[in-house]
Amino acid sequence: MPTVAADPIRIHPQGNLERNNWCDRHNTIHRRLDNIQEQVEKTIYHLESDVKSLLSAVNEIPWNVPLVPGTPLVDIFEDPS
Repeated sequence: MPTVAADPIRIHPQGNLERNNWCDRHNTIHRRLDNIQEQVEKTIYHLESDVKSLLSAVNEIPWNVPLVPGTPLVDIFEDPS
């Protein structure tokens, strides 16, 4: 016959309840993390789509827009220092 000390659930009937509570919390955390991961993936997908749309719009801009005579050219990439 096994000793009582070898089976802690028989010594502490509440131990099984505590274990169930821990498992429930553990599962709840994993469900929340799964939901967060899904939302992050959706956000990334939408951001990628928006960036592609913006790049497409920028590529469609006619870069040979006639300048007003006498207007100085400004290099937007020039180092201001």
